[in-house]
Amino acid sequence: MMSRTTCRSKSSRLALILIFILSLFFIESPSQEVVTAATGQSFADANFQRLWNRTDKLVADGSVARSYLWGPEPNTAGLQEDYAEAPGGKRQVQYFDKSRMEITNPSGDQRSVYYVSNGLLAKELISGQLQLGDAKFEQRASAEIGVAGDPDDTNGPTYRTLKELTQPTTEDVGNPITKAIDRAGNKRDGTAEFGKYNVVQDIFVKETGHNIAKPFWSYLNQTGLVVSPEGVKMRGRLFDPVFFATGLPITEAWWARVKVAGVVKDVLVQAFERRILTYTPANSAAYQVEMGNVGQHYYQWRYINIAPPTSPAPTTPVQGTPVPITPAPSAPPSPTPTSTPTLTPTPTRRPATPTPTPTPVPHTGGS
Repeated sequence: MMSRTTCRSKSSRLALILIFILSLFFIESPSQEVVTAATGQSFADANFQRLWNRTDKLVADGSVARSYLWGPEPNTAGLQEDYAEAPGGKRQVQYFDKSRMEITNPSGDQRSVYYVSNGLLAKELISGQLQLGDAKFEQRASAEIGVAGDPDDTNGPTYRTLKELTQPTTEDVGNPITKAIDRAGNKRDGTAEFGKYNVVQDIFVKETGHNIAKPFWSYLNQTGLVVSPEGVKMRGRLFDPVFFATGLPITEAWWARVKVAGVVKDVLVQAFERRILTYTPANSAAYQVEMGNVGQHYYQWRYINIAPPTSPAPTTPVQGTPVPITPAPSAPPSPTPTSTPTLTPTPTRRPATPTPTPTPVPHTGGS
């Protein structure tokens, strides 16, 4: 007959073995739900995740040193926003630091680069025209939110400031960019302050009548490591077509003095239909050009005093992700700001025109 001590010893060993086996099971069987650690938000649609994967997965996991195109993760759950041309008058969207992803036609070709679009958010924030359909708008005030810098910065321009800079201009390719503007819209010749950076106009886009600064045009034409829809790492253009993410320029590039991480810095700012681009010479080379936090700013502008809509199931569920989408909170969350230095960490959002912006053939000068 075994003693009680022997039985207890064997029971203890069996318990330890069982715990060890269970721990192996949990290590080898992680959840398949696509949820980000910082915000806890899932990608609302597999197509959203594939588009994010293409450029930003490699940034998030440290494989490449460059600024985010979308942001480190989704800032919201999937939402159904009003859009007249979408089925049932609603379309699925999801907000990120830098933009908003949208699916206006769920029955469209998922292989098309335009199946997922990103909103004309910068244009709406500047004009104050919240778009609810191809030709349906709700007029609001332009956003009094700084386009770059810390949330408490009082120096740099707001979207309202940029509204006065949208008038078309003439070709100015090759000439230095030294003009500056402050939050109040005061313009000045900043040659003494900004001439040392030797930034010039690089290309003229006749469709909107605006020049693009050389740092921004170089950024939009860069190649680097990307992830294919099949998950294969490869070299390719980050922006293809070139204006897919940004849309066309709607202002010239202007210098401003902006407080970033508590320090006032020289920042070049230019607005495009969908994005804000910033160039901060003081940053390390890989992060001198960045996307502004337009997605955060738009969400704040659109929903700060309005409960955001809830959303049904995603159009194309991500494998393992629960089909129902958790409704967004009645008050807008404060998304974790992207670590890139020249961007404002306030949340915002809004929908955009589903018709893709055509890629123009810009003029570089001459006859």
